[in-house]
Amino acid sequence: MNIAEWYPYYLKIVSDLNLDIKKDIQSSLILSKLIPRYFPNFKDFKNLSDKKVLIIGAGPSLEEHSIQRFIKENSRHIIISADGSTELCLKINIIPDFIVTDLDGDIDSLLTANGLGSTLLIHSHGNNIEKILKLAPKFKNFIGTTQVFPLQNVYNFGGFTDGDRCVFFADEFHCKEIWLIDMDFVHPFG
Repeated sequence: MNIAEWYPYYLKIVSDLNLDIKKDIQSSLILSKLIPRYFPNFKDFKNLSDKKVLIIGAGPSLEEHSIQRFIKENSRHIIISADGSTELCLKINIIPDFIVTDLDGDIDSLLTANGLGSTLLIHSHGNNIEKILKLAPKFKNFIGTTQVFPLQNVYNFGGFTDGDRCVFFADEFHCKEIWLIDMDFVHPFG
């Protein structure tokens, strides 16, 4: 991610939504302190560059049969779920490889998936400081992300909502193909 390219978009979003940049930075600093220094090792993610990635959103057409059918037809893939879709993934026995969250989804589903091997990308922003303090220590395998300047162990891959951060993450690691499943472009959240 080129922060110089991203930052003007971020400032526009901040202006449009009347966000507090100082709180965004504070949240990133708090999350950074909660992450063990040894994690993550991005060498573990090199294998993403030759993979097809299926990003599962929480759009209005999110149904069991649509995901199951698509995944059966695309057997060689990495699955990334946007926060709210994780619960359904688990219900139909799909364990995402990665989950992008700002901790406002079903926490039990996030904890279960994390316990089964999903790596979380926990996103810090000014409105989730309390959730980060309370919930981040409960996860065993996660990456910190931010929408402001990256820190030693908190990264800015780009994006603002859980769904678009999924896409930016996949793009950062040069995935061969990125497929979007059940994304709502007509009535997006946030």
